[in-house]
Amino acid sequence: MGPLDAVPRAQLVGNDLHVTLDFDRTGPPPVGVPTLVLMSGDGKSAPVELPMRWEDEDRVGAHFLLPGSGTWHPVVKLDGRAWRAPPVTLPWAPEFEPGSAAEGKALLLATAKAGGGAERLSMAGLFSEALQSEARVPLAPALIALSVALLLAEVFFRRFLSGRVPRLKPRFVRSVSLEAMPAARAVAAPPSRDVRASPEADAPPVKTPEPAPQPPPKSDMASALEEATARAKKRTGR
Repeated sequence: MGPLDAVPRAQLVGNDLHVTLDFDRTGPPPVGVPTLVLMSGDGKSAPVELPMRWEDEDRVGAHFLLPGSGTWHPVVKLDGRAWRAPPVTLPWAPEFEPGSAAEGKALLLATAKAGGGAERLSMAGLFSEALQSEARVPLAPALIALSVALLLAEVFFRRFLSGRVPRLKPRFVRSVSLEAMPAARAVAAPPSRDVRASPEADAPPVKTPEPAPQPPPKSDMASALEEATARAKKRTGR
């Protein structure tokens, strides 16, 4: 049996690895039972060897569930020969593998059937077929009336019963020192004299001459100008 007498294939669906080996129909049938050997790419796991079964007249195959992410190299052994299939890898965990639309629809139909639901392609008639409440007295009108009454009561209370908060006016308090008051009175009061004991009490009062009015003080700028003018006259002799 030559190397082209059989063709190995590897197909990965989720984490299910399906390895097949197709033989030439015109050639003689194989002797013995082929086996599948799976070797990990990192070499940390031991090789796994599985027997292969006939799936068709000229095809043998085997299934293997990949334990996790990583690269696996499938090799088919038969009668001292080996056929190497393409390596496969699982880039994500099986539960995170994106499914097809057909698988999703089948899952939804199975869930709806288990819960007594039905398939709906539009929203028309969705609420018309909904189950009504089994209560004898409907509660919706009573709840609406209670909500309106509470709203009106709140408005009435805020409008008529809640008074305005009075604003406190600031009070200005003048601080007066009580200790300084007697001293001020003592300074303001004139000294008392005994009129009987003084011989000059009957004499007419003597008028003291009033001092002559002094000219207003000149400003610093005017005095500076006068000094500058006097110095200039001394220098020029005019």
